[in-house]
Amino acid sequence: MAQRNQIRGNTLIPLTDHFGFGLPGADGSEDSSTGARIIAVNGNPNVGAIPAPKGSLALDYATPALWVNTDGAATWVTAGSSSSDLLLWDREVPVTGQGGNTRTTDFRPPRDITISAIRLYALTAPTTVGTYTFAAEGDGNNLLNAATFDLTSLVNDTLTAMTLTLTTADLNIDANDLVRFTFASNNPDLAGSGILLLVDWYGR
Repeated sequence: MAQRNQIRGNTLIPLTDHFGFGLPGADGSEDSSTGARIIAVNGNPNVGAIPAPKGSLALDYATPALWVNTDGAATWVTAGSSSSDLLLWDREVPVTGQGGNTRTTDFRPPRDITISAIRLYALTAPTTVGTYTFAAEGDGNNLLNAATFDLTSLVNDTLTAMTLTLTTADLNIDANDLVRFTFASNNPDLAGSGILLLVDWYGR
C-alpha cells in the first residue's frame, strides 16, 4: 500500500513500499499516484517486471545498483544510461553485392549487458528466389526463438521486432563476449535496400 512520506531534517525513510514524488492534484494537494517513486527491490526490476511511473528509481539492495524507469511501465535501465532504448547500433546492412554470400557483423560490449530487443528495418524489403536469413548469437547462444529469421518477410518501410529466445539467461552478455549477427543469402538475384539492424540493451 502506498504511503504519504515527508522528510523533516536528516530523516531516513524506510522503503517498505515506496516513496512518492506526487504531482499537484485538482485541489492543489500532492497526488503520490501520479508522480515518480523511489522503491526498494531485491534484484533487477526488469526480471520481476515491476511497474512504476516514468522516472521512478529502484534501489536494488541485492546487487547493489540504482535503476531508472523509462517508459511508465516495467522497463528499467541502470542509472546513467541515456534512455530506455540504448541504441547500440543503427547500422545499415548493404544488400548490393551480397547475393549468394554471407555477411556477419560483430560487437563486444564494453560492460555486462542484457539485450532487450533486436529489430530490423527495410526501406525496400528483400526479394530472392532463394533464401535470405538473419541469425543472432551471443557468446555462442542463439538470441532468437528460432534458428533464423526470414528476411524476405520484412515489409517495406516497417520496423520489425525479432522474437527473442525464451531462455532469458542467454540474453545476458558479459563484457567483451562476442555477439554476432549473420545475414545469409544463397542466391545471387538478391534485391532490396535500406536494411537497418537495431539492437537495444541495458546495463547489468
